[in-house]
Amino acid sequence: MSEGAEFAALVDATRAAHPAELPAAVEAAYRAIAQALRAVGAADAEAEPPQHLTFEALWARYRQQLTASPLASG
Repeated sequence: MSEGAEFAALVDATRAAHPAELPAAVEAAYRAIAQALRAVGAADAEAEPPQHLTFEALWARYRQQLTASPLASG
């Protein structure tokens, strides 16, 4: 199994075992980054991203890139 495929399998297993935790971690990261940006003077429009991507959307993008990556071949 290639390195990329092994990583993807581990993430898929984690998603299955803990379906709510990865999305919650992404949302917590958005909140923490916005708070940190505001703490150094960013306005709300600067601190909040134009869109919040879900874990599933981010994971789907990664999987698409992995398929085209040299990491996909073993």
